[in-house]
Amino acid sequence: MINNPYNSNKKYILSKGDFKCYNNYIISRWEVLFLDWSIVEQYLPLYQKAFLLTLHIAVWGILGSFLLGLIVSIIRHYRIPVLAQVATAYIELSRNTPLLIQLFFLYFGLPRIGIVLSSEVCATLGLVFLGGSYMAESFRSDWRPSVKPSTRLD
Repeated sequence: MINNPYNSNKKYILSKGDFKCYNNYIISRWEVLFLDWSIVEQYLPLYQKAFLLTLHIAVWGILGSFLLGLIVSIIRHYRIPVLAQVATAYIELSRNTPLLIQLFFLYFGLPRIGIVLSSEVCATLGLVFLGGSYMAESFRSDWRPSVKPSTRLD
């Protein structure tokens, strides 16, 4: 029998093969089932900081996507000669490449040509780049009439 290290009222019956060696420590299968809350407590400030950073990147990414999508959709809707082709190429490029590849390009590719950005800025720009194309298509589809009005009065 083994005691639960976090709840002394529960006991478990061990059988053959219940112990494993991990990094020169012998642990039982049952010890893996329980969470050591002191470790969570120790890293809680780091989780809070990560949560705020994620929220910051998400808010700026959404706002930037909205603005970029609005500008690109206006350009495509009014078919401004050269800019409409650039906007179409941007939408096709950003929608047909995965976000991870875009982030790798921003973080590892741009420093090769002398443009060094922080990881937070790269994440925000990647979200704006990808989200802007989806927003542009969404806005543009809203401005197009879906059905022509009927003049027939039957």
